[in-house]
Amino acid sequence: KHLQIQKTASLRRNCSYAPSKLLKDAKLAEEAAKKGKLTTIEHREKEKVPLSVYGKYFSNAARKFDYRDELKHANNNGIGFGIFVIVFEGILLVLAQAFDTTSDIWLSFWSEESQKNRFPEQDDQWWLMVWSIFVVCLGIFAFCSSALFGYLS
Repeated sequence: KHLQIQKTASLRRNCSYAPSKLLKDAKLAEEAAKKGKLTTIEHREKEKVPLSVYGKYFSNAARKFDYRDELKHANNNGIGFGIFVIVFEGILLVLAQAFDTTSDIWLSFWSEESQKNRFPEQDDQWWLMVWSIFVVCLGIFAFCSSALFGYLS
């Protein structure tokens, strides 16, 4: 029974391998267990990382990971969606930071207005309204970014 648990754990750990590699690793684990070893030598790739590894990385970044799905569908579907979601997250973060910085700059212009007189015809309500728009946009983009990040993790 202990050997069966080790085989299952080994298969779950190495779920990104192709099915033939899974069988090979399971056989290595079985042989090591017969010899009384608790660990086995793991398979390692050298030189270049295959594009399929990046595809699985981006695909898994955009959804919950389930090893059973990986064993059933050992292909690169979903790489486009994963890249899209990560790029979209980056865009949301940049926009949130841009609105944060813009609202700070706007406050500094407003505080200097009595000395510089850049917009003499505008009253305080106009300054407050424009600043409020920046802050609301910041809140929207920061919330969407946080929600998407929560979905990804």
